[in-house]
Amino acid sequence: MTQNTVIDTRELLTPVAKLGLSFEELSGKAHAIQNRCKDFNISNASFNNIRFDGDSGQLIYVPDETSTPRRVPMSKHSMSQLCNKIGVPVRYMDKCLESGMTDLAAENINSWLQDFGKNLFIREHDSRVRGILSDRYMALDTPDILDVLGEVIDPHEYSTKGFFLTEERFHARIVQNRMMRVDNEDLFAGVQVDSSDVGRSTLIVRFFIFKQVCTNGLCISKGGGILFEQRHVGISLDDFRSEFKSSMSRIPDLITNAAEMIELGRKDKVNLLSESDMTAFTDRLKLTTKLSDEAMGKVINLMQERYSTTRWGLVNSLTEVAQDYTLERRLEIEKIAGEILVGKAA
Repeated sequence: MTQNTVIDTRELLTPVAKLGLSFEELSGKAHAIQNRCKDFNISNASFNNIRFDGDSGQLIYVPDETSTPRRVPMSKHSMSQLCNKIGVPVRYMDKCLESGMTDLAAENINSWLQDFGKNLFIREHDSRVRGILSDRYMALDTPDILDVLGEVIDPHEYSTKGFFLTEERFHARIVQNRMMRVDNEDLFAGVQVDSSDVGRSTLIVRFFIFKQVCTNGLCISKGGGILFEQRHVGISLDDFRSEFKSSMSRIPDLITNAAEMIELGRKDKVNLLSESDMTAFTDRLKLTTKLSDEAMGKVINLMQERYSTTRWGLVNSLTEVAQDYTLERRLEIEKIAGEILVGKAA
């Protein structure tokens, strides 16, 4: 792959405490990214107005008949989107590029683009293609989302505890400043917000619980825990604003339910006394979480030495181990932890 093709770096959640970042500053960062972005539409996309140059790893396209052709590098995500749209296997293209077979990659992509004939919506950041979407995609971007959050969420009652923010992906954890009433626990309730300006995620807001001392977190999707969810098709800023504002009124009930589930989880013992019990437990959990043997060993160690051999101890151990992973994998594990908390057996 050539030097013009951008390799995505590890996507790790940033604890806000490390940066001293306020909600307003986070919004400012999102607007700064947006200011370096441009969008282009291609009508009836075909080889006549869009093609891939394998030698440079760049996309060459003409936004309209009067435009000068644009020649820009592509992100890994935008390459995947292009391949999926024209029906070329992404892994095959990756293998061609990684093996230096750029001519073969270009031949495959451009052949299928020849008669593609559908409209495309291309999103750039700093003159690099960050996303290739259909013309049905409706842009409700991170600055818009943060503006709504700023309108609905009282900054005196909530604080941002962690975030991930790039030109492709947005994730934030916003929790109450008031601790939940659960004995001997430093827990704070709030929301977890996920979105993407380029189709990597739907816009979804979930009920979230944050453990202060370990910076663990788990999202609860069951029992009304999803406060808003909508693909970037048929979505509007006004709908998001009104539905999210209405959903926030459910937070007190969700906190009450979560506190009750935590109390039950603290009483629900996990039997790890015998070798057979330990093996059966870890086998079930590995099947659910897809964790490695090393990670499973860390989960068990945390349960036995830091937390407790209970369902609640398992939840805490899983969410602590999840911090070792990149964002998407971390979210998967935290979602599983939330399902375990509400009673779905591991």
